[in-house]
Amino acid sequence: MTKFLFTLIFVCSCLTVSGQTSDLQLSDAVFATSEQISIAAEVGRLQVPEKRSNENSRFININFIRLKSLSKNPLPPLVYLVGGDAPCTWQASNPESLDQWLPYLSVSDVILVDQRGTTDENLQWIWFDGYPENFLVSEQEAGDHWKTMASRALPAFKEKGIDVTGYTFHESARDIECLMSALKIDRFSILGFSSGSTLGLTLVRLCGDKIENAVLAGADSPEHTFNLPSFLDKHFQKIAAMSNADPEISRVIPDLNYLLELVIQKLEKKPMEVEVKNPLTGQDMTVKVGPFGLNLILRLDIDDATDIPVIPRLLYSIDQGDPGILQWFVQKRVVYAFAIPGNGLNKGINSATSAERFNKIDKESIESRFGNIVNFPFYDIRDVWPLTPPARNHYKIVENKVRVLFLSGSLDSRTPPTQAELYKKEFHNATHLVVENAGHEQILTNPQITTAIVDFLSGKEVESVNASYGPIRFIPLSGMNKERYHPSLN
Repeated sequence: MTKFLFTLIFVCSCLTVSGQTSDLQLSDAVFATSEQISIAAEVGRLQVPEKRSNENSRFININFIRLKSLSKNPLPPLVYLVGGDAPCTWQASNPESLDQWLPYLSVSDVILVDQRGTTDENLQWIWFDGYPENFLVSEQEAGDHWKTMASRALPAFKEKGIDVTGYTFHESARDIECLMSALKIDRFSILGFSSGSTLGLTLVRLCGDKIENAVLAGADSPEHTFNLPSFLDKHFQKIAAMSNADPEISRVIPDLNYLLELVIQKLEKKPMEVEVKNPLTGQDMTVKVGPFGLNLILRLDIDDATDIPVIPRLLYSIDQGDPGILQWFVQKRVVYAFAIPGNGLNKGINSATSAERFNKIDKESIESRFGNIVNFPFYDIRDVWPLTPPARNHYKIVENKVRVLFLSGSLDSRTPPTQAELYKKEFHNATHLVVENAGHEQILTNPQITTAIVDFLSGKEVESVNASYGPIRFIPLSGMNKERYHPSLN
């Protein structure tokens, strides 16, 4: 049986429900897994105001797919809140992705929601004026470039009739609340990952009386969308300790901390040049990488357990004058110089960060070996981006009776387990599971965690679950090893 063919068996009906502030359209469909298991579904679209406080607001579309449970007596529907400001309804039409929802469909419907702005190409502003030469060399120049892009993007959004200030976690939470009302769903559960957990916490505080269960992986509250620099320092120390304890790596690199300092000094004296493809034109271009560029790459990739194994070799290869591995990381991240994501940028900047939090970030950034790289580019963009006061009555931390399962990865520096422990105090009935050796991206893909989530949704206690991956196995510093491979070695 095919494992890649999307099967849409039928579309047979359309229902439109109109109201004062929304318009719901539904059509029936059936999707197929890789093993040709048929999943009945409803494909829908809800129209909502772009900014509810503006009575003249334009309307935008919220696309969703409701996958029907395989159970004869399903539990309340599970709403998936994806992270990364990305759409997720495509997962229904991808057989391998649909396979991953089968355990959840065994107990409830699953509603995949494309959050506001994630499917609107007009919210992506593109820089066409060429790559800024020192973008990955100078933090000052990179920050200035982002301010220039933001200053140009804002009037461009406005010209298209877009109000970027409408793209907030609070508005997204209201979208989910309105969708549940339109679908006549009285109670539902949520599964939020990363920024989806930020939306999830906002939703719990907005309408917790309607939420049966909340599963929040890589938890990040609206108060903490700006990260503490100390998170990255502590995480690098953890990776360094693992590297230093590896007999094979430590023979050549006895101290990863010292190697990082050495590499930073070399890049300060002479940035390394790498050849990559321009993401807009596909043409070859030479990119210079200094300490800022390396720190940015580390910040973005050092909490992904698929990239952690190659970090020692990355630093070692730079020290040896070999740009090969660095080239792979730069190619992945050079897009940062070319686009302004209006949706995600506004949500990140206009969260609920307190003055006390900003003061702590400023203090830690002075002491951190990485400065304030954890908040690039959002921190300085506040100078040119419209700031709107958050709906603080909805973001206020209060004790909540919603049943919550927090999930963290022990190797996640973006949303470390200490954050989930802090959020846990909000709730009367909360459980926190830490997946050993999981980075930010590996939390939900652990099979033990999938089982734990399904059990949790079914009302079972899961506190005794011990989920883990095997220990990190670092990539050898030279040559190829089929058992320890990373795509940067190609």
